[in-house]
Amino acid sequence: MRMPIMAAAAMFAVVAAGATLENEAMKIEFGGEAECFAVKRIVNKVAAGAEFLHETRAFPAFWGMRFVRVDAGTNVFVHVSDRRTANSRQCEYENGTATFVWKEMTLPDSVGTFDVVARVTLPQNNAMSEWTIRVHNRNEIWTLFSIQYPFLTRVVKEDDPAATVLTPAKANVGGRLLKMTEYKANTTLFSFEYPSDRLPMTALMTGDAGVYFAAHDNECSHKTLTVSPDGTVWFETLVENAGITGRAAEEPKFAVTVGCFKGDWWTAAHIYRDWALKQRWAAKGKIAYRPNFPKKAADTHIWIIGGGPTNHAARTFAAMDAIWPDIGKNLTWSEWAVVGGGRATNRNNPEFFPSFVGIGELSKKQSQAGYFTSLYINGRIWDKATCGFQYARQDATMRMDGSLHEEIYRSWDTNFCFAVMCPWCSTWQKVVHDLSLRCLDDLHMDGVYFDQISCSGPKPCYNPAHGHPLGGGKWWAQGYRKMLTEIKREFVKRGAAVISEQMGEMWLDLIDVYLNATDYTPFDVPLFPAIYSGYMVHYGRPVPLELSNDEAFREYARTLVWGEAFGWIIPAVPFEGGPHGRFEKRAKLIYDLARVRRDNAEFLVFGTLEDELRPLDADKNVFGTIWKNAAGDRQCAAVVNASGENKTVRFSFSGSEKVVAAEIGAREVKMVRD
Repeated sequence: MRMPIMAAAAMFAVVAAGATLENEAMKIEFGGEAECFAVKRIVNKVAAGAEFLHETRAFPAFWGMRFVRVDAGTNVFVHVSDRRTANSRQCEYENGTATFVWKEMTLPDSVGTFDVVARVTLPQNNAMSEWTIRVHNRNEIWTLFSIQYPFLTRVVKEDDPAATVLTPAKANVGGRLLKMTEYKANTTLFSFEYPSDRLPMTALMTGDAGVYFAAHDNECSHKTLTVSPDGTVWFETLVENAGITGRAAEEPKFAVTVGCFKGDWWTAAHIYRDWALKQRWAAKGKIAYRPNFPKKAADTHIWIIGGGPTNHAARTFAAMDAIWPDIGKNLTWSEWAVVGGGRATNRNNPEFFPSFVGIGELSKKQSQAGYFTSLYINGRIWDKATCGFQYARQDATMRMDGSLHEEIYRSWDTNFCFAVMCPWCSTWQKVVHDLSLRCLDDLHMDGVYFDQISCSGPKPCYNPAHGHPLGGGKWWAQGYRKMLTEIKREFVKRGAAVISEQMGEMWLDLIDVYLNATDYTPFDVPLFPAIYSGYMVHYGRPVPLELSNDEAFREYARTLVWGEAFGWIIPAVPFEGGPHGRFEKRAKLIYDLARVRRDNAEFLVFGTLEDELRPLDADKNVFGTIWKNAAGDRQCAAVVNASGENKTVRFSFSGSEKVVAAEIGAREVKMVRD
């Protein structure tokens, strides 16, 4: 599935319509000066010369920017693009690089006050190009706020029946793959902020030819990736000190990577994986070889969300013992505080204590019996109704106008208002640190679930007292990195696990376990496991109880073959999962598949997800995945037969032409080793 690196010297030429960068992997054609150097065409030379990009006037040709004026009583924004009046536009050439310059561009009520330099480099022996941009603003009224760059317009045609788009999605599995005709109708999927639970990459394909578009940004600075319904893609970066006169940064401080590949979305995922596993968040290596990784978390295959008062939790443990013996299990207390705390409302966060009487003793007992016990807190927000917030207000994130970033959560018939805290602030870091250690030491938990940290995008903060660059930059990821580093240091001493919601790649070395709380859609693909399996544990997502047993089998089987433990299961399932219980069949299904995961942990927990199963005989009821073990010297196919009859499934392992024929029973998951 990996893309070959093309060994050829880059060539450059000037054509009548503009400039061309070319090597054996790809060709990039730009428009001329009159066309604002618009990126007109990308030719994928590794996939039969497939052509991408099509004209549109709906977006800027090459780049766009937002400037802000802060002296008008309220902030006034203006959007400018490459089509703005400039004194001159010119293109300069060096070996491997084309540089485009816009000089003395205009802003309202001012002439010739900023310059733009966009640079595109297509190295030798590489199918990936790098794109950077820099702004020099001399205007004393209008200040740079954000940069949109680069615009690749209509990468594939929205009516192309062979065109597909891979987009990051708010789901633990990380991505969705849609036909462009479907994508056009799903306009809510297309834009997201980073750092968050999504990856800063996308791929647009027609047939087996694709264009890869990503930010390989190891500093994880604040940015937004958009893929519009017509297939136009771009990044928008909120610059450091955005809107601050005389201090706003002039560039995004990371390069955008654009490349061509032959294959499908797995190929694009592996391109990103090749880069991502060299970054600091993957430097500790695979969990199979980490001496300090909490083994009990890796050995847990069933995760219950519940808890509550001690007597209720004790009943939950007893019910799990009865129906799921001899397998690693978890109970995450989501509601455990005496006064209004818990997952349902975040009421009183972070002032949860005191807890229900006896939780610590019960947790200690169950942990010694082999359970993995954990507790819910929130690592991002503070309940504004608490007394403590009057002292914590100074650490909350602040908008440009001086108001606080607030979020309102509804629970039953009451609205609760929370302030989003600034992760850069040492006081907030210490509050979360101390609260989490108290959960371990006072309540004897094996892990703490820090809600919202890894799933939520940054809130631009303009409080100058905090000491970080205002607005955008890398400080959000750095602040949480510092917080989690201190927490992780103490958790390692106690053998405890750090858990958070959804996948946040930038803290992969500090978060041991991720929850997927998002329902699957028919379009989901396991993008995150395809990149990071073997480097973390993930569990999740709810499977609706109203599904039939056959429908539930299909959903749980997909969860299994994507490497995810079974989780977000409510206590009603074990309570009513015994003989003649309402959920007897559901409980048995979970148990049977969890044992498959346990018995094949070499692959499904500690190994790497390499590819989907590609049966030689197409069958909508047969699907699966191909895994390698942690050492990379063995392969295993996780094969699902979701039909009601036995099947013979023929396939080949990755890198082999040998055909394997496996007999799979009705509604069975079978692990076939090479």
